[in-house]
Amino acid sequence: MKCPICGRLSRGLCDACQQKEDSAGTPGKRKDKKGGKKQSRKPVESLAEAMQQASAGAGTPEDQAAGTAAAMRQPRIRQCTRCGTCFRGAHKVKSPGPSPVRFVCPTCSRQTGQYFEAILQLRGDWEDAANEARTQVHVAKQVMPRGGGVDLYTDDTSKTRAVAKRLAKKFGGNVVETAKLHTQDHLSSKKLYRMTFLITVPPFHSGDIVALSDVKDKAREPIIITKVDKHVHGTGIATGRHYKVNPDEAKEGLPIVKTQVSISSPRLEVLHPESYSSVEPVMREGQEIAIVKDRIRVVVHRGVVYAVPRDQR
Repeated sequence: MKCPICGRLSRGLCDACQQKEDSAGTPGKRKDKKGGKKQSRKPVESLAEAMQQASAGAGTPEDQAAGTAAAMRQPRIRQCTRCGTCFRGAHKVKSPGPSPVRFVCPTCSRQTGQYFEAILQLRGDWEDAANEARTQVHVAKQVMPRGGGVDLYTDDTSKTRAVAKRLAKKFGGNVVETAKLHTQDHLSSKKLYRMTFLITVPPFHSGDIVALSDVKDKAREPIIITKVDKHVHGTGIATGRHYKVNPDEAKEGLPIVKTQVSISSPRLEVLHPESYSSVEPVMREGQEIAIVKDRIRVVVHRGVVYAVPRDQR
């Protein structure tokens, strides 16, 4: 490699030209050799312009020297061998450049060593929620506890908190956050914690029909789930009353069965799915029901037959 000013063999500027460049300082305006008029020199703004001027020989030798010096002062671009992300210093860039330095970025290094900062605990009906969580955040490892559910160890606390809120909004349940002291920074004495996010996913979804257990004299009628988010809401199938359902108090969902209509007028009677006796189904006043080929959809709870509304899936 030759000096762009004098042509001597040197890596960049030679010592003599470098001393002249340093003594001259940062040029603002210079005199033209022919006319003696002052002309402004455009400073080198980016590394690409500097390298282009130095390699193509654009401008005067002073411009080439300034471009080469600016290019040598810029840090080299580094590219991660695992994820392909390019860095210049601590900042990400899009193009890797002609010859980037190969290295492993801190994120890939933590993922390879199974480093984790947070734990996402899923309980209840957790299979669908766990599959969606794996697509949104990197999971270093997972543990299946004895009590059921799954524990997902992640490498990003803020991203895990956002994922937990989205899962609770989509599948229902409430997010419970707890912090555990992990270590203390030896330089800043800052305490570092590892967060745990617990979500108990309800075993039912919107549109299901469930029955509450006999806790605190709750309703004995089946409840149609209308909304599942942070709290579970439903309406009574016989009274239309609004209920705020606690997932711990709800039993398994009641299956919807089809039964034969025995009498259609003056009042509706159907065959009991269990005893096969003709009974009158329980339904609220003004409720619309669907009768298809003399068959009707009902649910049975504690021996009582309830008619399923027409708009119920």
